[in-house]
Amino acid sequence: MSKKQETLLLKTYRTLGPNGQKILMQVAERLDIGMSRYGDFGDKSKDMDKEAREELIDAIVYLTRKL
Repeated sequence: MSKKQETLLLKTYRTLGPNGQKILMQVAERLDIGMSRYGDFGDKSKDMDKEAREELIDAIVYLTRKL
């Protein structure tokens, strides 16, 4: 990350309210976990569209089980 990108990220974080900051931190934590498990997103061996669809379907199942 360039210094300019880092500065913009910090500026954006500071302008978010507490809920926005919490969401941004949760996304960052998930990215960190994904990087440690699967490596960089530059890995072309995965079908990211297929992975995303599967994850969304899983999320729908998890969220609707309480209905």
